[in-house]
This record gives sequence, structure tokens and C-alpha cells, in this order.
Amino acid sequence: MDRDAVIRALQVILPRSPHFPYLFRGASQFGISFGREGLLVNLEFASQRIDFEHVPDPREAHPPLWVELRERDLLAFASALTPIPNLKVVTPASPTPPPPPLERLLLRVFTPPGMPSPVSDREDLIDATLFGFREPKVLWRAEELPVQVLFYPEAVNGLHAYVTSGFSNPELGPAAVTGDGLPPSGFGYELVLLDEQPVSLLAGQFVAWTRYVCRTREHILRGNWLEYQEGGLPGTVLAGFLIVPPLLIPPSFPVGVGLGQWNLLLGATSEELDLAKKTRVTDVAQKLLEAGYRDFTPLQRPSVV
Repeated sequence: MDRDAVIRALQVILPRSPHFPYLFRGASQFGISFGREGLLVNLEFASQRIDFEHVPDPREAHPPLWVELRERDLLAFASALTPIPNLKVVTPASPTPPPPPLERLLLRVFTPPGMPSPVSDREDLIDATLFGFREPKVLWRAEELPVQVLFYPEAVNGLHAYVTSGFSNPELGPAAVTGDGLPPSGFGYELVLLDEQPVSLLAGQFVAWTRYVCRTREHILRGNWLEYQEGGLPGTVLAGFLIVPPLLIPPSFPVGVGLGQWNLLLGATSEELDLAKKTRVTDVAQKLLEAGYRDFTPLQRPSVV
């Protein structure tokens, strides 16, 4: 095995894959086996480190997942996106096997970006890995579009998540966002809102805004804001939401043969919305971040402007 060439190939393959950011979050290690020799890939998401460890005999190593392939096929995939024949992911017998989505995610990482994949991967692989391998609760389902609102408890850093599923379905369109490499799928996005309370009044607001998009086809896109007309949400300081890319989760996700982006609803006071209108949404989002609010703001808090 040419260890340096294999490592260089992996350094091309991993960042190129739209699935890898999700595998990185959910797995701590996987192995590459060429039969007689192999390599362990150690993933440290918290420190954003990826280390490689040579394995003289794969039978003596015990990662939770093995990718089995030929060395020349790995190098051809890295250099020319040549599909890998007879690609196989093996889960060794273990008292604590990895969650099933990780095996399929690893297969997707070693598949050319843009290759057709089931739309169900969005929930089964992406959402599952991102939000803690929990079964979501369906809060609402549209009648005319294939769109639903899902609730994931304790999904991200202890926060609960409300997520749309369907705006990025390939049969919808035209796209409301521009592509970055791969084309946008469907309308090109899904919405997400984080909450410190499970199914609080924010759940109803998130459903209401999702219904609004389904009814009007007026999309909720980054750089814009949502504003309540009559004084904001009762019992809170929130007058609306800023629409921003998330920081705690990857900004985009693969679906079908394309990509979608996560558009995060970030709660804002009336003063913050006024400043966003005069400057930019990202400027106000940065002030919220500097005040310690990362992808979430509580229902009661002082304004940052």
C-alpha cells in the first residue's frame, strides 16, 4: 500500500463529499481495508481533527465500520470520480454497533457527488445523524405539497429542533436559491428553528410560517426577516425572526441528485429587526452571536442593539 498516496486521496475525497460533514458529526472512526493492509481514519469533530493511522493487518484493528475496496479504485475515485466497483461497508460484530444510518452515510461518502439517491435519505440519514438518531414527531403535514414539520427533542446542544421536510423534494420548483457546485433540489432549502423548551409556542409559529410558504409560494430565504404585524409574540420579546445560515449544523445537505440549504429562523426583537432593515441581517446576527446567542435566542432577553 502506498500510504502517502492513499492519505492524499482521502484528503480529496472527504471534503469533496456533501455527506461527509454528517458522517464527521456522527462517527468517531472508520477503517479502509485493502485486504492485507489498511488505514484507520480517526474523526474528532469537537476539535475538527482528522488523523490517519496505518494498519499492517486489518484483522488486528477493530473500527466500528470498514470500507473494503481496492487501492487503485480509491485513487481513481479521488482523481477522476471514477465510481468504485464492488464497494462494500462492513460492520464488525460488536456489543455496541454504530447506528445504521452511519453505514449508509459512509457508502455515500465514497460515491460520486450528485449520484441519484433516495429522497428518504434526507430524513433517514441526514436528519437522523444531525439530530441524534431519534424518531421525530410529525407536528404538521401539508395537503397539497409533500411538506411536513418534524420535531426532534434534544437535537442540537440540548436544544430541541423544529424542521421542515419536503421543500427540497426534487419534484418541486423552480429553485428559490442558487446552487453551489451541485444544483439546488426542489425549492433548494429546508427551514429549522431551535428551541430551549419542547413544543413551546414557537412550534405553532414554525408551523404557521411553513403553512405560509406552502400557501403563497413566498419563500423564507437567508438575508431576509419575518416580522409580526401586531407587536410580536405575546409574552415574549420577539417581534420576528432573522433568516440566517446556521452555525451549529452544516449549512447545506445532499438530497436526490442536488443540494438543499438549511435556513435558520433566529428570534429577534423589534429593535434588532429595525437595525436589520437599515443594515444587513448578517450584521445583527453577528451582534447576537457576540452576545452569546448561537443559532437560538430565548423568549425573554434584552435587545443587543
